[in-house]
Amino acid sequence: MVPPALRLLLCTAVFLFPCPGRAQLTNVALGKPVAASGPTYDTPYGPEKITDGSAATFSHPAASASPANFKYTINLGSVQPLNKLRFLNRSGCCPERLTNYRVSIFAADPAVGGTTAVWTTVVRANGTNSGDGGVDEVVAGTHATGVFAGQWLRLENLSALNYHPQVAEIEALASPN
Repeated sequence: MVPPALRLLLCTAVFLFPCPGRAQLTNVALGKPVAASGPTYDTPYGPEKITDGSAATFSHPAASASPANFKYTINLGSVQPLNKLRFLNRSGCCPERLTNYRVSIFAADPAVGGTTAVWTTVVRANGTNSGDGGVDEVVAGTHATGVFAGQWLRLENLSALNYHPQVAEIEALASPN
């Protein structure tokens, strides 16, 4: 049994317990459809693996895919005001494949010409990575302007390296309605 005072400290400092009076965040990307801009490795590496709720599965472009500007786009189903985005790196191999990527949020379908992002940032432009099974967290404050809300979420490779981006899971965390 954890004493109430310690429980409150752990909820606010390290988020180990639900905090009283604070709504827990919901992953609004869970199970949502994912489109890839080019071919990915077939089962078990299809684009749907990045929203399946399992950090044990992953997706990356096929060897035949052009790595430059390869994109994964998730349709969240409706406009979502977001609190945080999390990009989970694969465990067991190749953490360097999730580096130097752009994250963008769109209010309208980016597959339709002329659509611009309402929010965007570049993650790990210096070529570092979060490590084996690591996590990159992105919040609105990582970019000075824009609206951290939208229906489409995109991860775009900015390197010209094969099999980039390789990602285990993308989480779009929002407060429940």
